[in-house]
Amino acid sequence: MPLDAIIFDVDGTLAETEETHRIAFNQAFAE
Repeated sequence: MPLDAIIFDVDGTLAETEETHRIAFNQAFAE
């Protein structure tokens, strides 16, 4: 199936993911 469109999300435009990224980075680098 060919792609009709590609959506680029600048953080906060479609989803607010900064908090999730911060938690994931903190967990990954805590080890």
